[in-house]
Amino acid sequence: MRLTLYKSACKAVKEFKTNNADTKIGTDPVPKSNFRINLEKENIRDTSISSELHYYLERQTDDTSGSAITQSINSIKKRWPSIESNSTETPLFILSAGFRSGSTLLQRMLIKHSMLWGEPYGTSGLLDHLIAPFMHLDQQWPPDSFFLDKNQPKNYQQKWIANLYPEPEHLMTAAQHYLEALFKIPANNQGYSNWGFKEVRLDGEHASFLKWLYPDSHFLLLIRNPYDAYKSYRKYPKPWYIRSPDILMDSVEKFASHWLNCCQSFLQHRSSLKAITIHYEQMINPDFDWTEIESYLGLSVDKSALQHKIDGLSNLAGVSINIDTELEQLEKLVSPLATQLGYARV
Repeated sequence: MRLTLYKSACKAVKEFKTNNADTKIGTDPVPKSNFRINLEKENIRDTSISSELHYYLERQTDDTSGSAITQSINSIKKRWPSIESNSTETPLFILSAGFRSGSTLLQRMLIKHSMLWGEPYGTSGLLDHLIAPFMHLDQQWPPDSFFLDKNQPKNYQQKWIANLYPEPEHLMTAAQHYLEALFKIPANNQGYSNWGFKEVRLDGEHASFLKWLYPDSHFLLLIRNPYDAYKSYRKYPKPWYIRSPDILMDSVEKFASHWLNCCQSFLQHRSSLKAITIHYEQMINPDFDWTEIESYLGLSVDKSALQHKIDGLSNLAGVSINIDTELEQLEKLVSPLATQLGYARV
């Protein structure tokens, strides 16, 4: 029910912004009467939803570079320059540009020395929800008056404390504790000192958030020929979710969009992440030199995993599927980036 309300509220806010292009939500005063008309048209009465959307949708609609998370982090750094991570953790994150790109193979090659969780709670949008509160922070919100003033007397019973927030550095610490409780502690319990995860749903923006929390983290960014990845994906009888229940990878357009977004953001952020980009086609080559990656990670790669093909899901490998038309459509969507990366439809 709340998801339906949220979607309707999104529609109302977008319509409002379209019809009030000169009004900047979140900075200049918003004509709330007009905004309320749009909400009422969508039958929205939940003001908590609409207030959240003021900040979230402002970034979504105004950000054309796909860098909303990075912009939020930079805004936090500008307003609160003292907020810096002091974590010495060195997690490893394997991010691939979508499904069927070899992330599980790479995970198996490294799991001997590092507990790499596999797409943990992936369709729930776990990391997106963790990031969400940070996306609201900017130069105006929350007002300074909302934060606990440690230099003032603690006579809270005599103050207006309806809005009383811990300082934002505790939000960063809480995010770190959350990830470590979920991933590090169970890894330690299994005898691993190294931890991390692999994912197929996250892009370079998500990686930038993780790097902000963990400055010493390592990233392997995996890219595969989109045509081969799509052909492998189409062997499965049912489409998979990027996030359930609202983002289902059930069309060529969605597959292409996800691949493009991941690849573009990987290439954009790999320098700041100090990441290594790996192409699937290189990784499966028996002659591929892993020296740079092993030195970067401080771990040895178990190349014997290449000899064992494992697929944990039932597919239609024995069924002939003609997807030539879909591949033609995919080619129109992923070019010229695919061509620049050396990929062609065969």
